[in-house]
Amino acid sequence: MYADTAALEFTHYDSFCVQLGRWTREGLLEKIANATYRLAPDCLPPQQPTDSRRP
Repeated sequence: MYADTAALEFTHYDSFCVQLGRWTREGLLEKIANATYRLAPDCLPPQQPTDSRRP
């Protein structure tokens, strides 16, 4: 089993909650409301500028 995939093999709800908290403290996620998380802006790929003249 690979270390990076082992983190997603949860057998208990509590384990998943602990992992969400860890990712939040590490800056990978942001908690935006109760039980609501989103990917931290630093983890998102850069957005390409859009050209409104393109079809």
